[in-house]
Amino acid sequence: MTLKRAYPDRPTPVYGTLGRSYARAAAAAPAGPPARAPETGWTDWATSVDSRVIYVSATGSDANDGLTTDAPKLTISAGEGLLRDGFPDHLLMKRGDTFAAQRLSLPTTRSGRSNTERMVYGVYGDEADGRAIIQTPANDSFLNIGFGTGSCSHVVFFGLDISPPSRTTNPTCILWGSGSSANLTFEDMHVHGYSVGLNLRSTSSSNVKLHRCVVNDMDNNMGLLMTNVDGIEVTECIFDSCGWEDGFTAASTQTRNVYIQTTCDNVVFSRNHSHRSSSNGAQIRPGGECDDNLFVRNASALHYGFRYGAAPTVGGVSGTCSRNIALNSEDHDTVAGGQGIGLGNINATGAMVEGNLIANGTSVLGISDGFLLECADNGFATQPILNMTMTNNVATNQDRPLRLTGIIGTDIQGTTISSNKFSAIGGAASDRQRVYQSSTAWAAGITFTSNAMYSTAVAGEWTHWAGVAHTLAEWVTDTGATGTTSAALSFTDSSRGVDTYLDWLDSTTGSTEADFFARLLLQRRGDWDDRLETLSVNAHIRAGFDLVPA
Repeated sequence: MTLKRAYPDRPTPVYGTLGRSYARAAAAAPAGPPARAPETGWTDWATSVDSRVIYVSATGSDANDGLTTDAPKLTISAGEGLLRDGFPDHLLMKRGDTFAAQRLSLPTTRSGRSNTERMVYGVYGDEADGRAIIQTPANDSFLNIGFGTGSCSHVVFFGLDISPPSRTTNPTCILWGSGSSANLTFEDMHVHGYSVGLNLRSTSSSNVKLHRCVVNDMDNNMGLLMTNVDGIEVTECIFDSCGWEDGFTAASTQTRNVYIQTTCDNVVFSRNHSHRSSSNGAQIRPGGECDDNLFVRNASALHYGFRYGAAPTVGGVSGTCSRNIALNSEDHDTVAGGQGIGLGNINATGAMVEGNLIANGTSVLGISDGFLLECADNGFATQPILNMTMTNNVATNQDRPLRLTGIIGTDIQGTTISSNKFSAIGGAASDRQRVYQSSTAWAAGITFTSNAMYSTAVAGEWTHWAGVAHTLAEWVTDTGATGTTSAALSFTDSSRGVDTYLDWLDSTTGSTEADFFARLLLQRRGDWDDRLETLSVNAHIRAGFDLVPA
């Protein structure tokens, strides 16, 4: 099996021991700009006049009433027994304490009162002490609500660090499969070391939010899986290394960091980190708002709309896919990688694809595509692109910066591709062109304007359609493209990545991607570094590739 982490300086997850899962190396405070800002952006969950607040501590006793910090319960189960269905009760575990071999039972009929009066499972104490640390029983979940069971709504989880006692490929950490559910929030959670991190797939759910959660090291499946949810917000979360693990499970095209399925709707997936996934950094099948995310070292960064091997979203999808960055996509074990952003099944409402950067994808097992407009019949349905605008994007140092499938004018209609920069590595005439159209000749359906295009291939192999390589001039004639330039592309600093960002941030040299990933995994309330948020990191990288506004 190919070693997925060739980074000896990455902190090693510690399982089967009590305490934090990742140790922070002693280091001086960052010396470089900008200064770290005071923490904002967290939610404080207020109690109501009739709330019951239950405290649990590793130094408590189940003989205590658990209703004050001076008399906490010892076990989570004892505290949970005091919660009342339909009330805005709070079950709080002490920050920094470790709760070994413990989990929630959470009856499927126990809910809060309303969206504004939630039942809360969280923490109390000094934020400097970090999250409460929960180590679940061997081969067991932290929470398991069976599929189609009961109704559980108006619930919050925050401030919990959850892991198994040893690495395992079996359980899901949180399985939320209730028959119906509304108003479910996860904030400042750290979930790691399971098969699936969060499997949120009620029969019918609405208003589900994840904010500033860290989900990493899921051995053989998903970090986040969502099904049948109307109203999703995933913001400022960190997903890393899900779907595979050295010594446990090889990479697979069926496992990934994030999978939001076609049965979901009204999706916001923004300002998230998603790195080193077995296959996709994120599959956002229902479309929606997918903006300002950062994807590094995945096999494939992002799929938006299109679905392989099963029925797609009925009626197509619409929304925005803007200002995302995909760097250094690569092969993982036997999974051919190097892929950037795939788009498809776009309906007449349309999608705006703007300001994205895809760079430096590589593949020995296949071909690294930058933007893939995927419109072919997947065996269940053709997934056309009926109205899409691609503008001000950069795809550089990829085998094929732009690839299209399907029939232009039929499967792809009403689409404008303008003011982009596409730069190909070049290679064999049959498979590595700057623009690659896999099936028929060009027809009305796409308008190309003011694009900068360059390839290191010989002149006659810059583009490809209808099974034949063509010159740029032939492509311009057949497509009716206007304003196309063909000079070699140059950028202010195309070496920029998360490693160079860390150098700049710390006023040092020699930082690695592993250093950056390790620091990300330590993000939490009370020690949240705003300079590691994607808006800041992406601005540094985008400026190197002259993407304005940065």
